[in-house]
Amino acid sequence: MSYSRHLALALALLLAGCGFQLVGSLGEIDVTPPVYISAADRYTPFYLGVEQRLRNSGIATTEDLNAATSILAIRRDDTGQRVLSVSANNVPREYEVFYTVSYDLTVAGNITAVATDLTLTRDYTWNESQVLGKAREERIIRDDLATLLIDDFVRRAAGQR
Repeated sequence: MSYSRHLALALALLLAGCGFQLVGSLGEIDVTPPVYISAADRYTPFYLGVEQRLRNSGIATTEDLNAATSILAIRRDDTGQRVLSVSANNVPREYEVFYTVSYDLTVAGNITAVATDLTLTRDYTWNESQVLGKAREERIIRDDLATLLIDDFVRRAAGQR
């Protein structure tokens, strides 16, 4: 074996031994398919991300509540931004993006994951000469926050609080 193969093998063994998992992997999520996802809005980054994670892990979802064995009830899925600071001319200079979710996960009639409002925030500076770039930065931040909240859901559903 070449040196690079030995190094790659050693690195893989080290990562596996320390419990490393790729970000976004579901690990041992404890749900019984099919899963019904209840939400007021089915087009939010959190909803779409959770649905995608379930599908990617081979966990079937259903549109029929009566056919579901597991129910994910998304009680709150809210995102927005607030002004953090303004210039001397009263022009916004810094914003805070927030994403808040609250959900219950019920498996076979037992609530297995209950979350109060989970909120993540991140701030960014604003520059009116870079409107398009800053608007894209805000969308990227919002999507990243949703991904972190999805990861939290996965940990809680796997019982790894």
